[in-house]
Amino acid sequence: MNNRVQKSFTVAAASHFVDVATNWTLVGTGGICHNAKAAADETQTYTIPINIPRTINVQGIKITKIEVPMRVAVANLDAAMAPTLYRINMLAVAAANVDITASTITTTDDTFVAFDANDRLLTVTVTTPIDDLTTQAKCSYSLNLTLNAASTTTIRVYDAIVYYEELT
Repeated sequence: MNNRVQKSFTVAAASHFVDVATNWTLVGTGGICHNAKAAADETQTYTIPINIPRTINVQGIKITKIEVPMRVAVANLDAAMAPTLYRINMLAVAAANVDITASTITTTDDTFVAFDANDRLLTVTVTTPIDDLTTQAKCSYSLNLTLNAASTTTIRVYDAIVYYEELT
């Protein structure tokens, strides 16, 4: 019998990375870890790697939503964040002379541009969920945020929360 179980897990800020690590620092204060971007007029791709843990009895998984607590401070972003969720198919590696492939998963988001004195929650919802069946692919995922900062914009990004369904 196939059952779907709702689950979630956290992707620690320490595992996130930026295409060009200029002006970013991993900060830990009072037990809270986040990545902090110093003020600089630049556009960067901020990547959150997502490797969903699986047990032997799991037939597949499906990401439904990702929440990223963050703060845009001092000045607005120059443009909306443009999140992109990628599904990375590792099964291709088993074949000779084949590269790992990635495909885009359709999402909607509530990106914000305006700065705020408070932390806010970016929610990326998967509008066309894809079952990642264990027999078809060995997949990991990555969420890329294109951050276009003004010269005085500072950004904090905290641990991301990934919501998914497990097919057992």
